[in-house]
Amino acid sequence: MKCFEIPLCPLLKVTRMNKQKLNSKIRHCTRVINEYILYIVKSGELKLLQNGKEFTLLPGDMYIFNLGEMQQPLENVNCEFYYLHFDIYGVKELDISDEEYSDAIWQRKANFLKEDIYGISSYDYIKVILKQKMHFDDVNTIDGFLKVFDQNPIAYGYNTPEWRLNVSNAASRLLMKIEDKCFENSNQDFYKKSGIVYDNVKRIVEYIEEHYKENFDSKCIERDLLINFDYANRIFRKHFGYSIIKYRNRLRINTARVLLGEKSMREIATEVGFSDVYYFSRCFKKYEGVSPSEYKRYTLGLKKADDLVED
Repeated sequence: MKCFEIPLCPLLKVTRMNKQKLNSKIRHCTRVINEYILYIVKSGELKLLQNGKEFTLLPGDMYIFNLGEMQQPLENVNCEFYYLHFDIYGVKELDISDEEYSDAIWQRKANFLKEDIYGISSYDYIKVILKQKMHFDDVNTIDGFLKVFDQNPIAYGYNTPEWRLNVSNAASRLLMKIEDKCFENSNQDFYKKSGIVYDNVKRIVEYIEEHYKENFDSKCIERDLLINFDYANRIFRKHFGYSIIKYRNRLRINTARVLLGEKSMREIATEVGFSDVYYFSRCFKKYEGVSPSEYKRYTLGLKKADDLVED
């Protein structure tokens, strides 16, 4: 199964995003494609010669045309389709099975959750994997996709830098929505099992991010998330490599790093949830490999750290 892995950062370059109606007087153009093109057929049949071979798309079909492909009209047709022309550096062609497709998406989503919220490496996981040919039977799903085109056209009267940014963002979100639906449809059993686990892990992450400054325990997790703590800790450790409590401390230290140039160590320790400043210093060194004062001097480029207590 041919797929495209499409990064969405730094910015999807969208050159065309609109719709087209074909009839006996208006035919598809002849061209060699110099960018990636996504077609979504709303009604009728779209018949083309693709690299010299007959090619037909029906209502609900989506197709991504690759760079260098030749398109020619096959015959006069009555058809309405939507199109998105885009390009971005780093697109990869993949030949994978349905199971590999589902697993790749799941792993990327799980890896994104592991990333430091204050770091830039999380942007490496903002991408999609789309099948070259897709089909959706649900009319509401298709209408939801097409609504994005109607609300974000590239046309005269809309050409401003701000509008182009809006279009790029809208197109990126559209591709993410399409991937979500493909993931859901590609392997229902896998989606249900992995989806439940992913949703639970995501709920746990969101809970920790909201309460990491508090000294919550297993009873708090079970009460607030209505989930068995042993199960929660097990699936969390499986995907993150460490326990819920260690992840909480990781978030505390991440926040502390940001505050080191602004406040004293005692103030920082209290703000991020540590009641003991010396325990905070030990935890900081455990996670960062250096004490807070060393981190402030060498990482932040400050010569003095008199307000910090050495380990």
